Amino acid sequence: MKLRPTLSLASAAALAFALSACGGGGGTANTAYSPLTPPAGSPATTNIVGLGDSLTAGEQSGALLGAPVPVTGSLFPALPPTQEAGWWAQLWASANSAPAQNAPLPLIAGAPLGAMIIPGATPTQFTSYPLQPCAGAGSQNNAAAFALSSALQTRANPSVTPFDLAVPGMMAHEALFMTGPYQSACTIPPPTSPQQGQLDMLATLLGSESLNFYPVLGNFPGKTAVQAAVSLHPTLATVWFGENQLLKFIGSLGQVNPTSPQQFQADILSIIQQLQQAGAKVAVANLLDPLKAPAFIPQPGLQAALISAGVPAPVAGAVTPAIQASLQSTYAVGANGYITASGLQKIALGLPKTAPVLAPGDFVPDAIAAATEQQLTALNAAISADAQATGAALVDIYGTFNQLFQVGAVPINPPKCCSTQFGGGIFSFDGLHPSNTGYALVANTWIAAIDQKFSLTIPPVNVGAAYATDPWAPH
Repeated sequence: MKLRPTLSLASAAALAFALSACGGGGGTANTAYSPLTPPAGSPATTNIVGLGDSLTAGEQSGALLGAPVPVTGSLFPALPPTQEAGWWAQLWASANSAPAQNAPLPLIAGAPLGAMIIPGATPTQFTSYPLQPCAGAGSQNNAAAFALSSALQTRANPSVTPFDLAVPGMMAHEALFMTGPYQSACTIPPPTSPQQGQLDMLATLLGSESLNFYPVLGNFPGKTAVQAAVSLHPTLATVWFGENQLLKFIGSLGQVNPTSPQQFQADILSIIQQLQQAGAKVAVANLLDPLKAPAFIPQPGLQAALISAGVPAPVAGAVTPAIQASLQSTYAVGANGYITASGLQKIALGLPKTAPVLAPGDFVPDAIAAATEQQLTALNAAISADAQATGAALVDIYGTFNQLFQVGAVPINPPKCCSTQFGGGIFSFDGLHPSNTGYALVANTWIAAIDQKFSLTIPPVNVGAAYATDPWAPH
């Protein structure tokens, strides 16, 4: 959701209609694929296919990457690969007794898709690579991703048919109907009218699925994500959608609510049924509460967050009451609202001023936070109903993370790791996507539910081993 891709007035209007009327993009390709049909009676783990968004794709710290990329000016000597660290790759590896590096992933190489948040020259400084998503060093994959003729060049394995078909940013409705990105380039010009500004916001909210669509699904010409999954003859399929509905609602301050809970339930039901008709055992996951992730800072915790951001404690204590009063009066952010990481940065850089100037994406008003919780409850109820109606395995991601958020930590390498706080080792540095360690915990939640439902014996992931090489966790 950080990229600002090109979207004209006409195409944005068409896009808005498409989302409401089961439409989608378009595209053609000449890249062939020929997946094998598993023999009758094959084990359930023969063809594991993943459908979902950035969480299933293995995104970390704002970017998707399948091979290290050397960088300078950072405590990281190279951008770490994220895709093999994702829960789907770890599940596949455990099911196949093979390294996660061997998982059939659409490996991004040379530069990330997105912009990866990494440490700067000191542990308290952060930067991103590329610095500008659509221009300069490291932006070449972002620029190439929107055209099918160049999108597969972002891959280390362009001729390999991926089985992890998760597209960062994608929603369930798009998985059923989207056949190409909504736009053809990475950047957009400054808005020239309020109407264009609103459409630019829509483009920003939908930029991630457009950026990632062809690099992930370019091997499946003209197909939706669900059609691509069915064509792979899955024996086991994982389905996890919904977080982006919540995040796009939050990021637009409630102006964009992609689909109703009723439509979402119908979409998930259709996805499950199509996969089952293709011969797959299906597992579907519910949603964690995004507002409990470290990317969102509760308004009452502002003073502590400012101190963590490097503001001297006496200064933070002196200015916080006035800032909180300004947040309440200007942005309706009270005791039940939130500031995001970008909002915190603006507040800290604006000191000693105590009336920050914020934009959508920097804050969550109390009313939007309450509405998000209602949406979360409704979407999780829809997922549960679909699992019960179809006999799919229900993976309780909500329960796993709710327990983590309540306890605040899991003893993997105490006292250093791991907590749910920013930099605590469960999440990467965007505060939304898990670390290697966090993804291992997610993988084990999936494995436990799949094993129990389908009487399988996929062994759990070794969380300690995932932590041992986790660049996002304290050591």
